[in-house]
Amino acid sequence: MHNNNAMLVFIGAALTIIGAFLPLASFMASDISYYDIGGNEKYIFMLAVIAGPIMLFLNKQKFIMAAPVVAWLALLYPVFKGWFKVKNDDFLSQVSSEISGALTDVTGDILTNVEDYNWGGFVFLIALIAYTVGCVMARKN
Repeated sequence: MHNNNAMLVFIGAALTIIGAFLPLASFMASDISYYDIGGNEKYIFMLAVIAGPIMLFLNKQKFIMAAPVVAWLALLYPVFKGWFKVKNDDFLSQVSSEISGALTDVTGDILTNVEDYNWGGFVFLIALIAYTVGCVMARKN
């Protein structure tokens, strides 16, 4: 493993975790972070980002690509969920679905509209891309 690749993974992971708590966008006159808007998938995302440096530390580079893949899937989960909505007929399911759908739509819109990002959103996105590139390069070595 090359030292530069490991540094990119470690720094990318650290900045991605920090970026998850920084202001991602402004919504209704308030700054929100990924941690604020992410559902339970935010925990999967955080664990996946932390898994990359752990795999490097344990010298398991052949499995390192799983970490950014899971991180990106967890990050984009609200978008995927919006694409594949399931229709339910009972009233409580419809109300729950509408509330969940609205939150999913807001989260998906915030995560996919880069022009609406605050400075923290750019730190978060650039760090995640650097983390992904570092994992790819660490896997190749």
